[in-house]
Amino acid sequence: MKDAGFAGDSYADLLYSMIFLSTVNTIGNFIGLSLSSKYGRRELIMKSMIPMGIALIILAGAMTVNTTMSSSVISQCN
Repeated sequence: MKDAGFAGDSYADLLYSMIFLSTVNTIGNFIGLSLSSKYGRRELIMKSMIPMGIALIILAGAMTVNTTMSSSVISQCN
């Protein structure tokens, strides 16, 4: 878990992180299952395409800005 970026000095902290992530995953699966049963998979996929696209565009912009800023900082250090 430390390699994945989760902080923690003891095994107990890592265990709590893992339990938290598993709980969130389980709750998300039950929410998805109930929505899928109610609305259908196709409708959920079609309605989630636009927010997913917007999120990917924001992520690409953030990564581009981060890369640009990192390269300018590196060039200033040299």
